[in-house]
Amino acid sequence: MPRIQVNPAFPLFIDDARGRVRLGDFPPTGLILDPAPPPLRRLLRLCAETPVEQPDLYALLDDVTPAEIDSAVEQLRAARFLVTDADLDALAADARLSRFALFLAMFHPADQAVATLGDLAGKHVAVLGAGAIGGQVALQLATSGVGRLTLLDDDRVELGNLHRQHLYTVRDLGEPKTDAAARRLREHCPDVRVTRVERRITGPDDVVTDADLVVNTVDTPQPHIRRWVNRACVRAGTPFVTGGFNQHVGLIGPLVVPGGTGCLACQEAALAERYGSAVLPASDNPGRAIPSFGPLCGIVSGMIAAEVIRFLTGAGTTAVEGRAVWLDLLTLTTTAYEFDRLDGCEVCA
Repeated sequence: MPRIQVNPAFPLFIDDARGRVRLGDFPPTGLILDPAPPPLRRLLRLCAETPVEQPDLYALLDDVTPAEIDSAVEQLRAARFLVTDADLDALAADARLSRFALFLAMFHPADQAVATLGDLAGKHVAVLGAGAIGGQVALQLATSGVGRLTLLDDDRVELGNLHRQHLYTVRDLGEPKTDAAARRLREHCPDVRVTRVERRITGPDDVVTDADLVVNTVDTPQPHIRRWVNRACVRAGTPFVTGGFNQHVGLIGPLVVPGGTGCLACQEAALAERYGSAVLPASDNPGRAIPSFGPLCGIVSGMIAAEVIRFLTGAGTTAVEGRAVWLDLLTLTTTAYEFDRLDGCEVCA
């Protein structure tokens, strides 16, 4: 029979005075058993630091029947309190991703966490734009185990990119971003499959939609690029998420799920109803250089990558399905803008 141990993804706190057990520090991943009867607390204490042979628990907990112990162990494994030695071996099987496997084990029973990691290796994400946000999103997805990436960009690496586009170095200057990015991703993750698409998006037909999810970080021309990506992905039935920044504000989402959430046309209609227009007025100096700040790009890319991984793995509920979140870097406060799916939407209805 297997050896049993408390799930090492969490700290364990056994409170005998209050008759309860707490796994972890924060909900919803953390859990509380209240009440936790004395035999249950003893079982968890026995398994807290080192694996215990399940038959040994029968002798150590002689006031509880073996059938009751077996039932408790099964329920505690399903509730993520306990893991077996086989679970631990499976979680550690890929040394590169073993800590991420433990992270997934905060959301799923250990065997399901391992299966989820395997599923992620079969996922395909298309990243539109390999710049400050898209490049870092691609790197974080690859290092988190996403098995296939398509990168679309028509730019070449410039010296002015390097303060915020951390996928590139001075050795890459003048090279197409898709080539340099693909090489760097493979240096981090030799098994990742990278498809390079060196072109500019000029309409819906240029958008890569043959993927499990599309990440759009291309910011020009606005508002056309958003509409092209929206129309192409809704038509293909491909979920997509957008990310960017404006001045000191990070723009995360929305994540659009065709058939499930509203689309960007629905969002534009909601904004037009609220503010009179969904499109910012054209500035009188459209050719200006756009200011950018590497740490803000890193924050946005991390949040986008986290949303993509949560969507693909089911590790928690995504925060931007059907809504956009704006992060004010000056105050670290966020504002969410939700929108509904419109029955009469010309794109997704």
